Amino acid sequence: MPIGWGVIGAGGIASRRTIPEGILPARGARLVALMDTDEGRAKAASLQFGVPWYTEIEPLLERGDIDAVYIATPTIAHAPQALAAISAGKHVLVEKPLAMTAAEARRIAAAAKRKGVLVGTGFMMRHHGAHQKILELIQKGTIGKPVMGRAQLSCWYPPIEGAWRQDPTLGGGGSFIDMGNHCFDLLEMFLGKTTEVHAFIGNLVHNYKSEDTAVVTFRFESGAIGIVDNLFNVPDALPISKLLNFNPILTL
Repeated sequence: MPIGWGVIGAGGIASRRTIPEGILPARGARLVALMDTDEGRAKAASLQFGVPWYTEIEPLLERGDIDAVYIATPTIAHAPQALAAISAGKHVLVEKPLAMTAAEARRIAAAAKRKGVLVGTGFMMRHHGAHQKILELIQKGTIGKPVMGRAQLSCWYPPIEGAWRQDPTLGGGGSFIDMGNHCFDLLEMFLGKTTEVHAFIGNLVHNYKSEDTAVVTFRFESGAIGIVDNLFNVPDALPISKLLNFNPILTL
């Protein structure tokens, strides 16, 4: 029996990647309904994928044919929406980062344990074939003892009116929390748990409130060193139309 999915936050990554490339092709999944606080975005996604739409979370969570929800909203909404879904007895997949703070993340984990549901974070890069091969080579000792790992993810992200990733009160941070968590997650998968962290952040090009530059160093339990650098100020070929879609305005 396929898992019935509800989507909370139908713009950006959900409509561009997760629904068409993840939920719809999966043999064990089916899209049931979606929700977005922006009515126009909700209607457009409903038309695109042929499922009912809502602008409030409650009617979506009340549906008995939804087993799990995928949350792809601004970070500030992750914890309240995840907790509401857990309370409704739904399994939850939350886009990274899981929450604004570690305390919020712990509340989500505790609620899921009490309710007996599963909660996951969207670290899809862990499952990339190349990354799985790297892990295999490390575990087999093929490349010897890893002593240092570096992960880098950057893009050009100029100031955009209403961009929640450019406001730390809505996104929790800038380039590091948005892109660096993928890098950090991979290095922990390869090198083990982190024991020490040092960071340099700043705004070297853009003047929005979130950082556009982050370089973070780590020490792992194995003694290996990690380096992660993430920049929102490196020009690339991303079309402005995609960039705007990538960054939906927050409407809670």
